[in-house]
Amino acid sequence: ELDMFFEYAGFVKKQVAIDIMQSSHGLLMFGDEELSIYIPSKLYEYLAAKRPILYYGASGISPRIISSLNSGWVVGANEENKLSEAFSSLFRGEVPVAKDIDGFLAKRERSLLARDFFKYIEKRTENYPQRQTS
Repeated sequence: ELDMFFEYAGFVKKQVAIDIMQSSHGLLMFGDEELSIYIPSKLYEYLAAKRPILYYGASGISPRIISSLNSGWVVGANEENKLSEAFSSLFRGEVPVAKDIDGFLAKRERSLLARDFFKYIEKRTENYPQRQTS
């Protein structure tokens, strides 16, 4: 029954996965209570695909990001009515208008994070004696 609404692609190469995400009507993400303090790389991939995200599960950082960027629906576990409303909106094409996803992602590029990290370390260690090299 669900086959008419969902497509399971199985394991595919990264570029194929990106193409599938970008051509999807929406992307599904599950949240686990034990992982609620982490941001999975999948969230960044989903945001970059610029497709609406239906997040289902425990509260945490990921659903807060999705809500703050208005990039989809956040549904807690066992919220059947809210889940039904989210699917109805998605199937009708009534999707949220996302806010500045590009800006959010740009601030989190690894090269920028590494640069900021090393600037922080340099500033905090500038008064320490320099290590002698041979």
